[in-house]
Amino acid sequence: MPDSDLNDIVTNLLRDLEISPDELASVKTTELQSEIGDLVSSAKDWHKIGLDASLFAASLGDWDYALVLINEVVDKEMTSTAVFAWKLRCLVESKRYSEALALADTHEWPKDLLIHVKYLSGLSYLQLKMSKRARNNFEWVERQDSGYREVARLLAKV
Repeated sequence: MPDSDLNDIVTNLLRDLEISPDELASVKTTELQSEIGDLVSSAKDWHKIGLDASLFAASLGDWDYALVLINEVVDKEMTSTAVFAWKLRCLVESKRYSEALALADTHEWPKDLLIHVKYLSGLSYLQLKMSKRARNNFEWVERQDSGYREVARLLAKV
């Protein structure tokens, strides 16, 4: 299809939708991250959207942005231990191991999350070349659930 035909189609569509060329020119486009960030920070009651957006960013492999979004959620007082566990995961995936360990140590974790926290702590210690502490965490995880993630392989590594 030639460009002139495409331009005619767009022009006719805009006219049918009653959108003037001036209105179209004033439409501000932003990056998805900026739009999500604006939405999260503008709606006090919507802090769950920040958690959802963080999960979405992480699913795309953008752990740094997932961390930015989860920090927005934490700042809005959505401070359940599950949110802190997700923040811990974001810190580890963003290679911010010291911060992850500090977070892991500052909370009392419920039993259902503790195995994951110990696992993530073990990963952090391993990356920081603190093998003994990594081993202690991985051994604790293995005692609770020998099939948890890749703990057996990691134990063999340290």
